[in-house]
Amino acid sequence: MIKVITPPTAEPVSLDLVKQQIRIIHDDEDVLIESYIKASRQYCEDVQGRAYIEQTIRYTLDRWPSRRWITLPRAPLMSVTHVKYTDIDGNVETLDVADYTVDIKTEPGRVVLKNGKSWPSVSLSPQNAIEVEFKAGYGSTVANVPATSKQAIMMLVAHYYENRETIASRGHIPQQVPMATTHLLNMDQVYWTEDFNR
Repeated sequence: MIKVITPPTAEPVSLDLVKQQIRIIHDDEDVLIESYIKASRQYCEDVQGRAYIEQTIRYTLDRWPSRRWITLPRAPLMSVTHVKYTDIDGNVETLDVADYTVDIKTEPGRVVLKNGKSWPSVSLSPQNAIEVEFKAGYGSTVANVPATSKQAIMMLVAHYYENRETIASRGHIPQQVPMATTHLLNMDQVYWTEDFNR
């Protein structure tokens, strides 16, 4: 339903900054730490419903929503590339850009039908019939990514670095995602649910 087509060209936090966080001065584990940075960023984006650095995302639905808008699953929305739909015979059409506006002020962002317009009435393919491709993120650089999100990523990397098993424990106490990371992510979380588009 949600697929990243063009990933971000950079991570919100640098390798050097993360190594300061986990107090590592050697280069022996740089590749491993970089993998933790990517995984941590993806986790934080999923929890917050956000995209940090500009990326292109494809979102698919089985049918048109009952409302006059499609709510997109990643914020902040930058732009919409296209809205396409596939009919029951497999023909792909592009929704005319004159039929809708792009709401980048609301979070999460939306594709909204203009007054007097309606969703196409053709019989749709039974699954993944509608495709919205859009760009989301705070920009193409790390400058505008919130400090709280960057800190959450670094703390999660430190957690992954210290706990390398699927389930880690100290004594008999399981080690979960650090509470501070959760609190930081909750500060700027975007509420999104598939029910928005039903």
